[in-house]
Amino acid sequence: MAIRACKFSIAVLEDKQVYVWGLKNHNEPFALDPIDDYIMDIQVGGNLIYCLTSQGELYEWKCNEN
Repeated sequence: MAIRACKFSIAVLEDKQVYVWGLKNHNEPFALDPIDDYIMDIQVGGNLIYCLTSQGELYEWKCNEN
């Protein structure tokens, strides 16, 4: 699963790892905190990333520009 936001891109791989790239100094993908569950949906809003798991847990990351 991949999403292109205004200033960055997100990819979720089969191993459940979420990667982000395109922020200011991050042209190479970098991993967010790992999630131990199946990712049902991922959305972005402004500089926030929301991730919903199959267990109904909601994860949120804020992307700054530093």
